[in-house]
Amino acid sequence: MNLSKVIFIINLAISLFFVGCSNQSKNTFDNPILKTIEVTMAFESEGLQLEKSNILANNYLLDGVKPDIFRVVNSKDILFIYSFKQYSSRIKNSSIFNDNVTLIKKFNPLINDTFPFIRKYEAKNILLVYIPEIINPPDNNVTINDNRLKSLENIVFKLNEGKQRLYRGENDYWKGEVLVRYYEYWWEDQNKMKHYEGYYSEQPIITYKGPASKDIGNINYKYEGIGDITEGNQVNLTQEGTLKVKYRENHGPIPRDDSVFKITIEWGNKKEVIEMRGVNHDPALIETKNS
Repeated sequence: MNLSKVIFIINLAISLFFVGCSNQSKNTFDNPILKTIEVTMAFESEGLQLEKSNILANNYLLDGVKPDIFRVVNSKDILFIYSFKQYSSRIKNSSIFNDNVTLIKKFNPLINDTFPFIRKYEAKNILLVYIPEIINPPDNNVTINDNRLKSLENIVFKLNEGKQRLYRGENDYWKGEVLVRYYEYWWEDQNKMKHYEGYYSEQPIITYKGPASKDIGNINYKYEGIGDITEGNQVNLTQEGTLKVKYRENHGPIPRDDSVFKITIEWGNKKEVIEMRGVNHDPALIETKNS
């Protein structure tokens, strides 16, 4: 093989290497843009049909962006979909919305109440503003439809391509599991700066295994999550024999497969510690949990 062919092969290999690195970088920091149609389809997948509202969108501009406005069929719930071109614009305007009292007050006539029951959700480049219908029961305790809000949380979870991890552990008297639902991604702004976004919810379920769960008396516990400790004193079991530990939400680094959740339980003259570890290597366990 002559020298010119050797040089050609070396140059070709170097070119392919850099093309591969470039593609990997592009894929790693790709900023997928959601469209309104994807949001409405996600609502339909949760059984919530939308129809266009006649509310004037020009009255609800955010940074010049006009929302698509819908009403949930068979309800008075109103949905505003703000579709930004950049993730950074969504983040900036979400923050502005929090502090813009004038803007928030604009929504008051829509809900016919002095306190705005406004829910705000974020998914990639999309900002959702949701105004649930206010329900006035006979006892005058104003409320909203929790089932629809739960569906909305599932919708946002799907739009962010959410995943989940399950952790389990047990000892002689107690067994526990923690279901972590999360999403995370990196994105790149217009200045080529890299940014990370992460969110997770953490739901512990602690169950008494022993007999006569009604008679074990008051319970003290210390639950150690990821970077957080929750304590309970003089707590009673539920009718189902479970110990109610606070549901948590957090924005930041996600618990990993090798993360460990720990709870220390004291009751009567007994004490037990449970460490809950990831079981995601067995997909059947996740399916069993969701069935």
